[in-house]
Amino acid sequence: MLDTGQSEMSRVGACMFGVRKWIGCAALLMTCLGLSEPAVADEAGPTEHAAASKKVAVGFSNLVARLDTDEIGFAKAEFRVHILEVLRAAGFNAVGAENLVFGKDEAERADVVLGGTVKELQCRKLHDRLRCGVGIEWQLLDRERDEVVYRVLSRYVDLDLPLHNDSVVGRRLVLGALSSLMGREGFIRLLNAERLPLPDDDDFQPATFAACAAAPRELPADFDEIANGTVIINSGASTGSGFTVSPDGLIMTAAHVVSTGKVKVHARDGKIVPARVVRISHKQDVALVSVGALEKPQPCLAIEPESQTPGADVYAIGSPGGEELGFSLSRGIVSGLRTIGDLELIQTDASISPGNSGGPLVSRQGRVVGVVSRKIAEHAFEGLGFAIPIHAGLTALKLEPGSSSTPSLVQALPVSVATVSKRSVTDRPDPKGSLDPEGDHRRALAEDYARRLREQDAGTPGYVVPLRVGGVCLALAGVIGAAATGLGGTNNLTRSEYESLRLKNDLSWTGVVLGLGAFATSYLLVPDLGPPSVARARRWFLAAGPNNLRLNVRFQ
Repeated sequence: MLDTGQSEMSRVGACMFGVRKWIGCAALLMTCLGLSEPAVADEAGPTEHAAASKKVAVGFSNLVARLDTDEIGFAKAEFRVHILEVLRAAGFNAVGAENLVFGKDEAERADVVLGGTVKELQCRKLHDRLRCGVGIEWQLLDRERDEVVYRVLSRYVDLDLPLHNDSVVGRRLVLGALSSLMGREGFIRLLNAERLPLPDDDDFQPATFAACAAAPRELPADFDEIANGTVIINSGASTGSGFTVSPDGLIMTAAHVVSTGKVKVHARDGKIVPARVVRISHKQDVALVSVGALEKPQPCLAIEPESQTPGADVYAIGSPGGEELGFSLSRGIVSGLRTIGDLELIQTDASISPGNSGGPLVSRQGRVVGVVSRKIAEHAFEGLGFAIPIHAGLTALKLEPGSSSTPSLVQALPVSVATVSKRSVTDRPDPKGSLDPEGDHRRALAEDYARRLREQDAGTPGYVVPLRVGGVCLALAGVIGAAATGLGGTNNLTRSEYESLRLKNDLSWTGVVLGLGAFATSYLLVPDLGPPSVARARRWFLAAGPNNLRLNVRFQ
């Protein structure tokens, strides 16, 4: 029984080894054909580059609260995710927090960075709800120039917020202010600017580069001189390697190392200089980078004229694991020469790790034989590294060695990969909103009525008041006179006395009529009130639906 069990275990083990071998072979084939991502975890793949937007890439830094108290918690890190999601949904090329579950964050690809400062916050409670207004000063930083190119204070008021739920309140206020920002013409114009396009496969004409005329060397004895011709390359979140092929600063590297287009080159002497991608071939995974016009020749590596044969000694120079282990040397042999589809590859067992990509694979004499591309990282395959033969890479980039470099390859660098604005723009702030629009409306109505009364008084003739007062006095005097001269009990009067009393009574009634007429005329001489400038809220209205009729009444 023991033998049988051991036999079964052997068969199972053999089967598992076969499965692992099959998976490894499939991974090798897919990698070489460009169907899978490079095994280097910190480098962007060409597929992502091909899908990159042509618009300016915007990232988000953080939200700062310049308030006495931040009870709502505007400085929470979660707002960064919400803001980037809203920017992407609005059609902007927002980068960062793409998939935090799997650690995917491409914030380093940003051309400009958005940040905000909460400067205003006012809240009041009404019944069981909360009313709040916020003011956020937004700033756009051009990373290439390290300068703020746009700023504006946007405001937002929400009249129906829940009590005791600060996270919801904060999110709604921030996104409301962000919505106001995204509607600004200046903001839209800056973020819709196109990035300078990167040269891609077959977009360039044949050119020459000044071939390096380095003296004969021998590894490992002359490592320092050879390593001086290599560099560390940072491009967005990627860190890789490269090597100088001409004394005027032309650098070769792998295409996936410089896929974002914004490149910085770290030389072995500690200098850090900006660079630009001048030619790139994603199909062959090679690229040519230029640091622009230089004052003095740079250390460079010569090209190996002979083809490699299996078993030849080779050395890989690069930065495994990043800058901390920069300019490291590993030794191996040419394990084989492969051709898969149209892709030529040098297989080597030289130690290759993340950060080596783009670095040189050199012969014992220190001449470049290939550009390190990638490594297969499977349990069943150890030491499977691959490099693009240097001559295949030069052919893909349409480059030939010569006595001088084509001027377009070494011309001065542009100001930036994406120039969003040449000057700083401060936009007009949003008007302040009200937390009590109903009360504001009532006060506006009262102020408008008082204004119309003042205009009416100013247009009234000066004699209207005396006419009105005089009319009242005359009418009162007439009433009193008419009452005193009443004609009742006139039997004992003589005719002359009766005539005198009758005249006084008639005059009294005439005074009443004239006084009332003057009083009424005074109102006719007053001009009408001007039209109101503030519309009154409707107290009622009918809302007709497909199956009902609803009456809404407003009580003020």
